[in-house]
Amino acid sequence: MSAPTGPICILGMPRSGTTWLAKLFDSHPDTLYRHEPDSAGALHPIPLLAAPDREGEDLVVMRAFLAGLRQRRTARICGKLPLFPKASMPGWRGRVHRASIYAARLTPRALRLPVLEPVHPGRPAPRLVWKSIESTGRAGLIARADPRGRLLLVIRHPCGQIHSTLRGEGRNHFAETTATADDWGVFERLLATPQARRHGLTRQRLEQASAPERLAWRWLLFNDKAVAELAERSNARICLYEDLCARPAAVARTLFDFAGLPWAREVDAFLAASTAVDDARYYSLLRDPRRAASAWREHLPSAVRARILDVVDGSAPGRLCLQAAPEPEPALVERAEPRA
Repeated sequence: MSAPTGPICILGMPRSGTTWLAKLFDSHPDTLYRHEPDSAGALHPIPLLAAPDREGEDLVVMRAFLAGLRQRRTARICGKLPLFPKASMPGWRGRVHRASIYAARLTPRALRLPVLEPVHPGRPAPRLVWKSIESTGRAGLIARADPRGRLLLVIRHPCGQIHSTLRGEGRNHFAETTATADDWGVFERLLATPQARRHGLTRQRLEQASAPERLAWRWLLFNDKAVAELAERSNARICLYEDLCARPAAVARTLFDFAGLPWAREVDAFLAASTAVDDARYYSLLRDPRRAASAWREHLPSAVRARILDVVDGSAPGRLCLQAAPEPEPALVERAEPRA
């Protein structure tokens, strides 16, 4: 396996803990972070569910995208809070960098004021880290496009991911007006995958399913495809959100080691800060990780949990998650039901 010198990519479905893990990497002084640079159509030429071994334009476009990550310097991509000091931009360089982020955030998007990154020419080049909630279906292609890079696929228990999605939609936290369970454009593309055919999924079956069941199929097909594509990729690793929440420091250290980044005291500091307070705000990074990982057990009705687990039962990602977070005994489930 080649030395890990390429970008570190963190993938996962929305509401799977990708931002927290990405910010752990961003807190390292020897990285530069790009937040969801593939959003807003940046990878539109590549199908949402790309064939991982397809030669030709998809591979060319993905390699060009990865090579150009450093030049993607909008406030949305470079200015995700919190901000961290970088060893590559000491002194006035770091102050200019931070000031340009706030200036770009305050400037109308139409002006497209770029974020400045005056990297010191005498310092080692920082590792690029980028995270995406849109390219899980492109996981194999990303891993193949740059073997020098490292890819981390974050998978959250389907009940946790779906509960968080439904909660966000119920409180109008998302910009999209169409409910995720009603996004038939995505479902049509998922139905065309080998994974959907293997599971015998049809449009009629989806139409007859409840919203949580459709979200379970979405979770299954995206993650099933990614897990299969990454199985033979030595530069990719799967991270279970529940494992990270149960043992944040130990799991994070193994992921940093895999990515080729030495552990740093700055990462320790952010890890401690992000887990010391339990902020109830939806997008907050300050959470009790064990509580965040298990909240669905208290709030998601047992009948809904059963339907979700019935969809993912026997699948590769389903087995991974159930091993990490097995269902409690029925008596415990009933006691965890919300009171009327």
